[in-house]
Amino acid sequence: MPPRQAGGAGRGQQQGADDGAGPSTSSATFPEYVAFTLGQAIISEGWLPEVDVKAMVRRLAQRRDDSAYKDVLAKLQKDTHFLGLAIERIKFPWNDEWYVCVVDKEKDEAAKQMGAKYNPDEVQYFRSVVEALCEAQPQEEGGLLAAVSQIALKTLDVQRQGQQASQAAGSQAAAKARKLSQMDKEAALKAFAQDGWLHQPQQGYYTLGPRALGELKDWILSLVPAEIAEKLQTDYM
Repeated sequence: MPPRQAGGAGRGQQQGADDGAGPSTSSATFPEYVAFTLGQAIISEGWLPEVDVKAMVRRLAQRRDDSAYKDVLAKLQKDTHFLGLAIERIKFPWNDEWYVCVVDKEKDEAAKQMGAKYNPDEVQYFRSVVEALCEAQPQEEGGLLAAVSQIALKTLDVQRQGQQASQAAGSQAAAKARKLSQMDKEAALKAFAQDGWLHQPQQGYYTLGPRALGELKDWILSLVPAEIAEKLQTDYM
C-alpha cells in the first residue's frame, strides 16, 4: 500500500515526483522558502506532530488557515523524492493523531541514522525492544500496539548478534560483546522515546513510537500478527 499522502496530495502528485529528478519548478501559491524551511525542520527532527507542521506552514506562509498546507506538503514530497527520501503521514494508534515523518528509502537506513547517535550495543538493544513490543499481546481488546513495562524491557537479551558471532568466530568475538547495564538500558529507553522511536503511554511503559512506524514500517509489519499488520497498513500508514 502506498504511503498516505496529505489531504489532496494524491496519486497524480506522486506520479509527478517519479517523472524526473530534482526540485519542483512548478508555480506555487506560497513563497519558495516555505517548503524549503519546512523540509529542513522535518529532516532535522525525523518526525513532527502534524499540528506543529501545520502551524509552521501558517507562520511561514503568513496564513490564518491551513489552505496552503496540502500544496506545501505536496511540493516537499516532490522535492525530496530525488534525494531518496519520502515524506509520509502516520496516524498513531495510541492517540489517533497524525505525524509527519521523513523516511529514507534505502534499506535499513533507520539503523544508519540511529548509528550516528547511538552506539552499536544501543542499536542492537533497540532492535530487541522492537521485536519484544511486536511479539507482545496488546492489553486492550482490538488494540494494535502493545505496551511493555520498563522492567521487562530492561531484562531483554541484547547479545543475539554477538552470540551468533561468538559461535562462528570463537571467544574473541564474545569478548567484544558487552552487555548494557540496567542503567544503560533505562537511559537508552528514555532517549528512544525522546527521539520518537518509542512512546510512553503511561509512566514506566513503552510502546512503538510514530517515528518507528514510519521509518521501520516494513520491518514492523513483518513482525506483528497478520491481522494487526493489515489494520495498521490500511488505517494508519
